[in-house]
Amino acid sequence: MLVIISFIVCSWLTGVYSATVCTPNQCVNGTVDIGNSLGALLGNSQTLLLPGQYSSTSPSQVVSSVLSSSLTLPPYLSSSSNTLPLTIQVQPGLAVFPSPLYHGSPSFISLNTTDGNITVPSGDLKAGSVLLSQNAFAVFGGSNNRPLILWDTLPDLSQLPLGSLDSNGGSVTLLDVESSE
Repeated sequence: MLVIISFIVCSWLTGVYSATVCTPNQCVNGTVDIGNSLGALLGNSQTLLLPGQYSSTSPSQVVSSVLSSSLTLPPYLSSSSNTLPLTIQVQPGLAVFPSPLYHGSPSFISLNTTDGNITVPSGDLKAGSVLLSQNAFAVFGGSNNRPLILWDTLPDLSQLPLGSLDSNGGSVTLLDVESSE
């Protein structure tokens, strides 16, 4: 009994709940942090859709949920519609998460889609992982005054070669985000 109560209290304190996490091809049962998810929540259900294109060939629980529910999207994701086919994708720009594996509340830097310019935040960003939109790249301050350019999403910045990123206690300096088109 004490173990069950401890699990419930720990889950409540950390904001973790059980959910079905889906890609366009399959769904698995798992846990999700409230407010720190990398997907779209379907209505009042506990189904989380990760970015991708969902169609009538997606798992049946996704198809039935999409047809009967609304989507709740974090600010860095967008959806094509609330019907099938449904595409969930990263908004043009960059989401910087404070911890690896897209954990924590991200800072989102939007790419201006009319002229491609952005307003770079002043100061350093706490960075553990980076989520880039399609056709975009990010320039960070590198070591020895050489910039580091990321062309793709990176789930864990510690995967970069040691010393390639000029970091100050896990914080990095974002210099630019641009469209690669």
